[in-house]
Amino acid sequence: MTLRDVSDWYICPQEQRLYNVSREDSKDKLYHNKACKTCVHKDECTKNKRGRQIIRGEYHEVMARADERLAQNVALYKQRQMIVEHPFGTIKRAMGYTHFLLRGIVKVRGEAVMHCLVYNLNACSNYWGQRTS
Repeated sequence: MTLRDVSDWYICPQEQRLYNVSREDSKDKLYHNKACKTCVHKDECTKNKRGRQIIRGEYHEVMARADERLAQNVALYKQRQMIVEHPFGTIKRAMGYTHFLLRGIVKVRGEAVMHCLVYNLNACSNYWGQRTS
């Protein structure tokens, strides 16, 4: 058994440290403290019988970095929503492709390419149909 990192903990609202108690080979990290079972504020803090627990998933750091990038670039993400995500909404709602009909990654890729091709053909048709020159 190896010693855990002593800085790997959270602090609960009552200033108690919640230590990492998960196994070394576990993908998720579990943090809790046995003192939570007898804490007088347990009912305010959590509904869990064992006391307050925090579970951090395998990709927690990746999601935290993505959230941080979003917070730093809100205007850029708003622009992306307006420009890039519009075709997907059109394909889904206006063209009626709400789900894939085929199964398997190769077939689904082919179906997605066909959806995009139809979208692009419609866009070209609209563009050339409205030209006045």
